[in-house]
Amino acid sequence: MALDYRQLGENVRLHRMRLGMKQSELAERVDSSSQHISHIECGRAKVSLPLLVELANVLHTSVDTLLGTSQTSDRHKILLVRLASL
Repeated sequence: MALDYRQLGENVRLHRMRLGMKQSELAERVDSSSQHISHIECGRAKVSLPLLVELANVLHTSVDTLLGTSQTSDRHKILLVRLASL
């Protein structure tokens, strides 16, 4: 199951803008650089798990929401397969 970094970045941007926050403000709050946040939002940078959790906290959302529908639907499919095997 591959992570869709482009979708993750779009979700970060959407939630940041919803809060009226600039990239520099988000970067400061998660102890990162504006350039790194820009690269995340463009899907050009991978995100560590600690940073992903911090982004979700600062953006008042969940990690699942930032990961997007592809990850959620993949997990749902795995769960259905596991339930069917019981």
